[in-house]
Amino acid sequence: TAITRASSLPVGGSSGAGGLRMPVIGLGTAVFTDIGPNQRNLSDHHAEEIVRWGLQAGFRLIDAAHMYYNQKAIGDALVSVFAEGKIKR
Repeated sequence: TAITRASSLPVGGSSGAGGLRMPVIGLGTAVFTDIGPNQRNLSDHHAEEIVRWGLQAGFRLIDAAHMYYNQKAIGDALVSVFAEGKIKR
């Protein structure tokens, strides 16, 4: 198919803590309504949806840069997905 599950994408780079290798491709979570000096972050709901979709698609590296101001929404999505038992931490 034209779509490749993210979990089938290669891992690479150097080994991290415990010898685990990081995925080469991560899920971006920056969602802005305006680009530029006056950028505004969309609702936490959008960030939560993005993370839930990404995890279902197989992403395991989530970009949650401080400047996005959506860390709580990402954490809420992770807690919710883990509670469902479909994905383990």
